[in-house]
Amino acid sequence: MFKKLSLILAALALTCGLAAAQAPLNPPTADAVRDWAGLPPDVTLNSEKVSDAEIAQNVAIWGTPRWMYTYANPAASAATFTVGLFDPGTLWGAKRDLLTNNVQIQNSNGGTDGHIEYRPDGRIAYFTVMGSTASGSTVAGFTFLPRFDILILEKVAAAPVPTAKTPAKSVSEVLLKAEGFLLAQ
Repeated sequence: MFKKLSLILAALALTCGLAAAQAPLNPPTADAVRDWAGLPPDVTLNSEKVSDAEIAQNVAIWGTPRWMYTYANPAASAATFTVGLFDPGTLWGAKRDLLTNNVQIQNSNGGTDGHIEYRPDGRIAYFTVMGSTASGSTVAGFTFLPRFDILILEKVAAAPVPTAKTPAKSVSEVLLKAEGFLLAQ
């Protein structure tokens, strides 16, 4: 009887543990992203889910995310942030090794277009300029965790509205806050 009860409790514990591990992770609120970026409290960012059409258009670049949200308000902030959550091992798809190797080369050459940071658990966080045009530049910060891959994009307008505020925090700091937020769920 005791053995049977122990087996039932063990099965229940395993089932509950698996359900908790597979629970969906929620995206951050616009206020959280504003705070992570070091924007003043009077700045209101709008949150919008990246459309399935845009995801489909960029799936060859990003891979397929669980979700992606954009946080923006061009009248109040010079920067637009995108936060993407991916299944483990899927961010950047087949180009993952190429991109991470390029960022490591940029880092070892002392380049300004890319660098890496080591997290306390030994994991690497990557940062690179994804593009720069007359309208602005985009920097990506990303890392790979056992439960998920995460991507932060920060697009900064080249000529923001005069009243727009510039984020006080770096993409590195925003990524670190996003990691903590998601790991706490």
